[in-house]
Amino acid sequence: MRIEYLDTHDERSDELLLGLRQWNKDRGFEAKPSKFSVMAFEGDVLKGGARGIIEFNWMFIQTMYVKERLNGLGTRILKEVETHARAQGITGISLLTVDKQAPGFYQKTGFKNFATIPDFIDGQTRYYFMKRLDGK
Repeated sequence: MRIEYLDTHDERSDELLLGLRQWNKDRGFEAKPSKFSVMAFEGDVLKGGARGIIEFNWMFIQTMYVKERLNGLGTRILKEVETHARAQGITGISLLTVDKQAPGFYQKTGFKNFATIPDFIDGQTRYYFMKRLDGK
């Protein structure tokens, strides 16, 4: 048996994901991943947004970016994400960030920190946040 390390994904490594998805499906919990994006424009200029995936009935915000603080734009973007999540019956929203980004902002918008990794990179703490929408 040989074990290989790849510095990318290829067709062979895609089999891992397909295999896991089938294993999960056989046990009654199918992932059915999909993508989403929420973007804010001023005219034709992108000012910020969020994008991510929906999997196992959770939204995971992979990227959130606001070019500059503009009258609560970040809050408005998160509210739009939440509005669409609620309309789809999503269980919750999760994301991660570090000290230099915006952990306080996410807490102010109702996200709860559920885990941290101290000294994740350059002395920064990584924060894992979630906001349940199912009342639990």
